[in-house]
Amino acid sequence: MRLENNSKPNNPKPTATTRWAFFCAAALVAPLALTACRAGPKNFDNENDALRRELLGLRAESERLRNENAELRAKLSEATRVRDAATGPGADVVAAMPRCAGIEVGSRSGWAPDGGGVEALIETFDARKRFVQVAGTLTVDVTRLPAAGADGGGKAETLGTVRLGPGELREAYRSSFMGTHYVAVVPVVAGSKGGAGTVVLRAVLQDGVTGATYEGTRVLK
Repeated sequence: MRLENNSKPNNPKPTATTRWAFFCAAALVAPLALTACRAGPKNFDNENDALRRELLGLRAESERLRNENAELRAKLSEATRVRDAATGPGADVVAAMPRCAGIEVGSRSGWAPDGGGVEALIETFDARKRFVQVAGTLTVDVTRLPAAGADGGGKAETLGTVRLGPGELREAYRSSFMGTHYVAVVPVVAGSKGGAGTVVLRAVLQDGVTGATYEGTRVLK
């Protein structure tokens, strides 16, 4: 004789405690899921570019500091030699050191595009007519000379002047495929470009090492 099992599965109803546990778990998981959906893919390309730029900046700064350190060591060595004459440079070394023998106002000097200033390119050279760096004070002025035959003879008019001290002169050094020189920008009186008379650019260098003074001039076109 076969007995049939008509009993129903035992599925107890969830208690209040169980329902509360499910509710808490859902409340914790929902914000995390929402954040994961909203967060887009991380842009690694932008981060890599930023890191590369930072690395290049650090390399440039490291090279600048290394060069400054080398210059300071050279200055310390020079000061030590000057202090101790017995270990100072020999006469042949002193004689071979290049020194400024003159200056020229470069042919590419001229008016700024807006006419509000004059850009002077000053070339300093040694006895062999080769460019040599200098330390000193550079003064550049722009003057308008009266036209020939002007009534009353006319008077020279200073249109502008600029003075570069030793530190400023060093920062004015430029070297490229166009040549090597110092650049001094002279602000001038508004409306100076054009008009009668001759405009002359004049530069005077006071050599801070030898104490000598050098002068150069050029007529502006």
